[in-house]
Amino acid sequence: MAEDLGGRLVQAGLVTHAQLAEVLGAAPPHEGALVRGLADAGLSEDGLVGFFVASGFGPLMEPADLAAADPEAVARVPPSVAMQLLALPIRSSVAGLVVAMAAPTDAHALGELARVARSDVLATVARVGDLIEALERAYPGTPRFAAPEERESEPPVLELTNVRKKGRSAAPEG
Repeated sequence: MAEDLGGRLVQAGLVTHAQLAEVLGAAPPHEGALVRGLADAGLSEDGLVGFFVASGFGPLMEPADLAAADPEAVARVPPSVAMQLLALPIRSSVAGLVVAMAAPTDAHALGELARVARSDVLATVARVGDLIEALERAYPGTPRFAAPEERESEPPVLELTNVRKKGRSAAPEG
């Protein structure tokens, strides 16, 4: 969950509780969205990828590695899934599908990728900005999800109505 990753980033000194709360309030509750939100908020992408590499999720996929993604590997993951999870399939290996991710610790994303690719997934890390550019090249014409600053600032307004139930008055008692 994003909150777990956020807690580990706070412990590592990469983000404050206030920064984490602000991004968690605006981002969908998955780790890739959290990492993207933190990067969009100005957190160093090198600091984020360094955190993941130090946690054993290397090597870091550089832009050239992302650009060299095997089209057959890319085709194994639908564009909407790849864009939403910020995950780019790089190549197939004997052990599974190598996937560059913004948040390689995201168990939900890894499970979803394994399900759609019908393969084990070997997660590695890439900088958010590099990954977004590579995803747009790998899946041309696929709309990407809006960045936090591109989203509506207010949630949609729900219209509440009184529904009169049989035998009960909608007017307050009093």
